[in-house]
Amino acid sequence: MSVKINLSLNDIEKIMNYVNKKLFHRHYILIKEEVSERTITGMMMYELNHYIHKNYSKKYYADIEYNKVIIKNSIKDKNFYNKNINVVIDNKTINNPFDYSKKIIKFNPDIIIHLRGEKDNLVLIEVKKRRAAIKEKNKDLYKMALVKKDTNYEYKYYLYFEYDDKEKKEENSRLYYLINDNDNFTYDKIELNFSDKNS
Repeated sequence: MSVKINLSLNDIEKIMNYVNKKLFHRHYILIKEEVSERTITGMMMYELNHYIHKNYSKKYYADIEYNKVIIKNSIKDKNFYNKNINVVIDNKTINNPFDYSKKIIKFNPDIIIHLRGEKDNLVLIEVKKRRAAIKEKNKDLYKMALVKKDTNYEYKYYLYFEYDDKEKKEENSRLYYLINDNDNFTYDKIELNFSDKNS
């Protein structure tokens, strides 16, 4: 039987500080050449796995756009998005951005940290570049709140990471984690430490 790990919020800060630093140093060419968000998430998956396997456990993996078949298919139902919840980030309320009457909206998280093949989900991460359209950012933020509301998923941490593809500065990256009280969801900011020397 695999040994489960229990990440604290402090662990999350260390892990994401490490990834952010690697993005703007080791992999800066990706930022400079303004590659797609999918390429950035692939890089993040690589660095997350390196850090997690070195410091926590080799049983857990970061995977991109991983659709876990053991989770119920409620997210394929149009009614999944037909829910009114209160979502707030930086003191701004996000209204439901989905037109769920037209089509089913698929959701494969940008990155998850988990035990493969088991319902042991640690972290869900949505990644956006700074210059992405506000509407697209809001879709990710609202959708992640809906996933947190659905008890089929049960991730411990829901993170939103935004990197600076405009001025291309490490210190402009932003990280939030999602908390809720019933149907009230708030993205709290995590201050990244740009003097962190993790390697």
